[in-house]
Amino acid sequence: TSAPPTAQQPDTPNNIVTNDDRLSAHVFKVGNSIWATQESGDGTRFPRSQIRWYQIDATSNTLTQPGGVIADSAHDYYFPSIAANGYGDVVIGFTRSSATEYASAYCVVGSTDPLTHVTSFGSPLLLHEGIAAYDPASLGVPNRWGDYSATRVDPADPWIFWTIQEWANYSEDPDLGFPLPTWSTQVAEIIIPKAGESRWDTPANGTFGNALAWLQGVAPGAATHAIFSRATDPAGTGYTVSFTGNASTDRLSVRQGVVTFDLGGNTYSVTNTAASATPSFIVGEFGGEPRLTITNGTLMTQTTFIAPGATSDAVVTLTGPGTLWQNAGTLYVGGSDAGPGGIGVLNVTNSAVLNTGS
Repeated sequence: TSAPPTAQQPDTPNNIVTNDDRLSAHVFKVGNSIWATQESGDGTRFPRSQIRWYQIDATSNTLTQPGGVIADSAHDYYFPSIAANGYGDVVIGFTRSSATEYASAYCVVGSTDPLTHVTSFGSPLLLHEGIAAYDPASLGVPNRWGDYSATRVDPADPWIFWTIQEWANYSEDPDLGFPLPTWSTQVAEIIIPKAGESRWDTPANGTFGNALAWLQGVAPGAATHAIFSRATDPAGTGYTVSFTGNASTDRLSVRQGVVTFDLGGNTYSVTNTAASATPSFIVGEFGGEPRLTITNGTLMTQTTFIAPGATSDAVVTLTGPGTLWQNAGTLYVGGSDAGPGGIGVLNVTNSAVLNTGS
């Protein structure tokens, strides 16, 4: 590769320094794959700074995918970082600018075909738009853009990515009497929903049957995997999901956050019978500290895992008169049928009843 050119920006002839073609961000290993990204120049196709990415086989030290390119002829792409999960999803975060676009925070999301093992990325997603030229040169400082970029997978949910990128801002200086160019940091959550699942959208109270409370805009049905994976303060009260009638889903997962199910005297049935392959009810399957309280109704499940993830710390509380949990299959606390997991706690209090197969 060759060193990238400086990056264009509007309102000034002074470009932004993009450093060089080193792999400046953290490489990411998942399974047997090492994912890496860098910026470089390519005057042959695009006379602009571009992003290259790689997938490397950690055992054979060979390139599984020998360098795709994120680039176009109008924009500069620089300071990328990359992360991947074990299910073929990849996210690259970066800064982008052009002659008509201030330095802005972006990402691209990629998916890997399970048959061909080829990763394809979608169009760039704007995370935060830059609002000013980054040009402090008049103060004797070069336009050195910080090479600060990080992208990570949420430890509690591998389909949630976090990317931290910079964007061009300005601040008013009362002493100087004019705005100063500066940079700001954007922390963005990237959620990759899968077919057949519904994800609770926000860490706020809501009704289970309300379509607007779910990320995909559709309330879960009998064939759906209902997922609660919204972070809350572990020491706080979290949020309550209210049931206004009987409900049924195929599976139920609580991955993070403090959640209360107020069943409202109704029955919530979770029907998947595939046992260990897809347990009907699972709390803390990866990591994190989910806290779930079930009250005021009946929960019907098949096989249940509480804290099967090695780093999870999960608590399920069944409380209140008239509260019944009927688990027809096996119930594992602090693991699964595959072996020990994390820290699992099950509380049954205040006249609540738990019936389980084994």
